[in-house]
Amino acid sequence: MFYLYSFTNSDDNAGILFSNISHSWRKGIFNIGIGKGFNKDGFTDNLWVLIGGGITVERHFKLISDNIIISSAGGITSTGIRYFNKKISVELGFIFVFTDEVSLIPLIPWGSFTYKTHI
Repeated sequence: MFYLYSFTNSDDNAGILFSNISHSWRKGIFNIGIGKGFNKDGFTDNLWVLIGGGITVERHFKLISDNIIISSAGGITSTGIRYFNKKISVELGFIFVFTDEVSLIPLIPWGSFTYKTHI
């Protein structure tokens, strides 16, 4: 899978060209990916590496984590829990940011809610 995300405004364009591979089994999933940032002048020097996954701990609950390492810049790690069934998915967790200068920036809470419709 290739993913291209572009941030745009009137003066500059920037984004990430990204590829990801996933392997799943009955109780979990493992993801690994690689990406390269770009702007109006071309590709940046930083390489992005994603390592993540999840493990089902109960029928409708999964522990999840995604970790992004940005070469020469630090990274982002998140960890949380997901509740899911046939109609909804709810995620609650925390994001940590780390840089070369600071080992860990305080927890940033996050959450999401998804409802499946039949359109």
